[in-house]
Amino acid sequence: PGIWALTGHLDAGRASGRWPGNYPVAVPFTPPADTTVIAELLGPDSGWPDLRHVTETGSTNKDVAALALAGAAEGLALISEHQTSGKGRFDRPWQAPPGSSVGLSVLLRPTRTISDWSWLPLVAGLAVLRGVRALAPSEPEAGRVGLKWPNDVLVDGTGKICGILAERHDTSLGAAAVVGMGINVDLAADEL
Repeated sequence: PGIWALTGHLDAGRASGRWPGNYPVAVPFTPPADTTVIAELLGPDSGWPDLRHVTETGSTNKDVAALALAGAAEGLALISEHQTSGKGRFDRPWQAPPGSSVGLSVLLRPTRTISDWSWLPLVAGLAVLRGVRALAPSEPEAGRVGLKWPNDVLVDGTGKICGILAERHDTSLGAAAVVGMGINVDLAADEL
């Protein structure tokens, strides 16, 4: 099930030049995010009541930080299919070809002490790890995915499929955390 089972369907979509629903295929190709479908899959009590989508942005973390400063509530999630100015730890640039990754940033307003916030990148990494492993076609495949402290999800210990960046922002509603993830969804092994 999941992404692994979609491989044949995606290959058929690429071959036909169309994705179901007559979306034109971009190269590299990933279907556009649909926040309605995502919300239905998450369910009404998921904790993510405000799902948003943009095709392209400079940085989902910067966008969500601006929304936090404007008073947005916890539970906002912004999904982008392409970031032109993404960044990682230590302000390192993060770039991927259009359509090859998904940028996701979420707004949290934790009530725990600030010292506990240092766990956010690791907790987010564990969530991504769990999700990717759940989509694997077999236990051996799932075992190939691991977490590299403090903020990367890897395949076979070297192929980075996800990087995570957590940032603190002081807002009029109190401190907020923006946790961003860049997840590679359509790259060859040698591109990771």
